[in-house]
Amino acid sequence: LYWVFKYLGVEDVKILNGGLESWKAIRKPVTSTPTTLKGTTFTANVKPQYLAKMDEVVTATTNPSYVIIDARTPEEFNGTDESDLRKGHIPGAVNINYTEVLDAKGKLKDKETLAALFKAKGVTADKTVIIYCASSVRASIEFFALTSILEYKNVKVYDGAFNEWEALSSNK
Repeated sequence: LYWVFKYLGVEDVKILNGGLESWKAIRKPVTSTPTTLKGTTFTANVKPQYLAKMDEVVTATTNPSYVIIDARTPEEFNGTDESDLRKGHIPGAVNINYTEVLDAKGKLKDKETLAALFKAKGVTADKTVIIYCASSVRASIEFFALTSILEYKNVKVYDGAFNEWEALSSNK
C-alpha cells in the first residue's frame, strides 16, 4: 500500500515499523472500535517514475544502467518452489528476498545494514532499480527501504510482476 500511495502522489505516507505487534510491544493502546473519519475527495497526482512497465523491464534485462531485484524467496527465484507459475526469474535479476531487509522482529534493518545488503548485490544509487515479486506486495517493502531509508532516486516497482512476465509468451 505504501508504494500505491506514493505512485498516486500522496506525499505524507508513513509505515509503522514492525506493524501492530511492534505497537503492542511498546504498550500503546489498541481498540476494537472502528475509527470514523470525515469523508474527503482525493485527487491523484500519478508519479509515473515509480512504475516500471513491461517494455522497460525487457530493456532492463540487458541494459547495465538498470538493476532488477526479485523480492521473492530463493526457491521462487531458482524455480525450486511448488508453484503453478513458470519456474525461475526475469533474466538478469538479482534475488533479494524481502525478508532480508527485515530483522527477526519484523522491523526494517538499520540504514548501514540495508546499504551493505543492496550494495553486495550490485544495487547502487547510480542505477535505475526495478523491483518485482509475484504480485508487487513484497517488492513494495524493498521500494520503501530503497527510497525512504537509503534515499535512492530512481526506484520503480514492476507492478505487473512475475505474474505478468510469466503470462506473456514472448518472454518464455
